[in-house]
Amino acid sequence: MKKSQQIKEEADKRLKIFEKFVDILVFKYGYRHNFFLTDFYSVGIATKELYFKAPEIKRSWQKHLENKNNDKHFAQLYIGTPYCASKCSYCMYFKEIGAPKRIEEYKNNLIASINYFSDVLKNITFDNIYFGGGTPSLFSEKQLQEICHVLKNKIHFKTTGERTCECNPSSATLEKLKTLKKAGFNRVSFGVQSLNKKVLKDINRDYQNFSMVKESILGAKKAGIKYINVDLMLGLYNDTPLSFIDAFKKIISLKPYALRVYSVQPIKSYLDKYFQGKLSNFEKHFEKQKKVMDKLCAIAAEMNFSYEKKGLKFNKRSSSAIDFRNKDISPLTAVYLPYYIEDKEASLFCLGHAGNSYIHNQIRYRSEPLSKNPNENTYVGIKTDRRNEMTYFLLNNLSNNKSLSLKSFKKVFNTELKDEFDYEIKLLKSLKQIEFKKDEMIFLPVKAKERFTYSMFFIPYDQLLKNMRNLLNGKGKTLPIKNDSAIK
Repeated sequence: MKKSQQIKEEADKRLKIFEKFVDILVFKYGYRHNFFLTDFYSVGIATKELYFKAPEIKRSWQKHLENKNNDKHFAQLYIGTPYCASKCSYCMYFKEIGAPKRIEEYKNNLIASINYFSDVLKNITFDNIYFGGGTPSLFSEKQLQEICHVLKNKIHFKTTGERTCECNPSSATLEKLKTLKKAGFNRVSFGVQSLNKKVLKDINRDYQNFSMVKESILGAKKAGIKYINVDLMLGLYNDTPLSFIDAFKKIISLKPYALRVYSVQPIKSYLDKYFQGKLSNFEKHFEKQKKVMDKLCAIAAEMNFSYEKKGLKFNKRSSSAIDFRNKDISPLTAVYLPYYIEDKEASLFCLGHAGNSYIHNQIRYRSEPLSKNPNENTYVGIKTDRRNEMTYFLLNNLSNNKSLSLKSFKKVFNTELKDEFDYEIKLLKSLKQIEFKKDEMIFLPVKAKERFTYSMFFIPYDQLLKNMRNLLNGKGKTLPIKNDSAIK
């Protein structure tokens, strides 16, 4: 038997296993439309999930800081707030509705956690800081002052970096904005999403109006915050090109630092309610909506806002955004970035519930609900290594893009993608699911479920089978293979 035929047979065999397994995942986990490739790590498929106690996490950070390369070290801080006044109907992220008592308890537990890690935090100078969620501005003025007081005294940051706080126009008072400025925050981001009354009612934001939005933006300016970002959401049900253009005009006339237009990434319940449960119906609606882009660009140019012409495309695979930036305001010299930064050993320290932290080449972990005693906090995560990081990098890139830059992979890992994933590439080539053009590996599956399935080829096969069985064992299911002797 020719080697190429052997590879094709092995690829076909694995594909049948992966397809069957994904079908079970759809049934067990309710996967429908949002097949994120990095979910292989969050549901224990790519590698076994472990539980860590707070002292273990602290020791891991201490070990990392003792061995870090000062020239390449890059650290970012994320402070999470899981509470919102209401949950937007399209939102896929973890949120809770914030009752005053629960917010007060969370504030106390968050401060206790910051104090617990203070002997680690004092040895880190963070490049960038992001206070998000959730809605940090949902904290009362007194609560926010308490949190910011601790942050200012316990956290060190580079003056050149981004220090952002997410705000809701309904709760971002002038006093809160002044508190953020005093604590060192240099950027606020207002999630406005829409100014259309029908749309706002549909997405559970009917408390919002333009007067409120205008007051919050002007309040941020009055507080001395230079970098003000406003988000609008394109593709919401009941929105029209005219109403979206009107909202864009009103916001840009207030001259924020940036206006970011996001594409909706609808969850199942949103599709069920407004698009008969069909992603194809939403996509038809979105295609009509995005025709406003030429008009938005013309308005932006008139207002002296810049934009990337080559970036005027929305990504169907994830929530993507197009930035319009005010040329009259000098740009931030550094911005909050994803995990991987070329030529850097990047780590991310998350404080608060549900934050996804990453210690370079050691562990990835997320926090469980915070307890009163920070020493008793638990974290769920995985131990990682260089190969694991390569796989995660690859999946993370293919989650959002059709292709992967070979140069980018080499810059991060100092090795060639084709050398590290030689057999996996041969398997996918035999199935005609990848091809190479110039500097890119192009991943050919289009539909989300297909991309999710074929990306499993990049995960170490033996480990993948083991974790599949462990995951399904609780339901009494078995994988559709009888003999592992054929597995190579």
